[in-house]
Amino acid sequence: MTLMLTPHEPATLILPVDAPGQVQTDCADFNALLQYKLARADVVEAGAAQARATEGGCRLAESLRLSRQHGPGLV
Repeated sequence: MTLMLTPHEPATLILPVDAPGQVQTDCADFNALLQYKLARADVVEAGAAQARATEGGCRLAESLRLSRQHGPGLV
């Protein structure tokens, strides 16, 4: 499957990996990540949802980090 992410979705994906409590789970970017199964919303205290990256989302976030460190085409 080919993923077509908007420029904001990779940033939205990296946040649950680095800071799970900092992502709004009711925004369009996060909903797109849910559809691609790159993120999930776990219910925590008082019924609030907390963003989490799935295994696939973690792999993609790591690839994005490596491409930023080493430049395009080296990952």
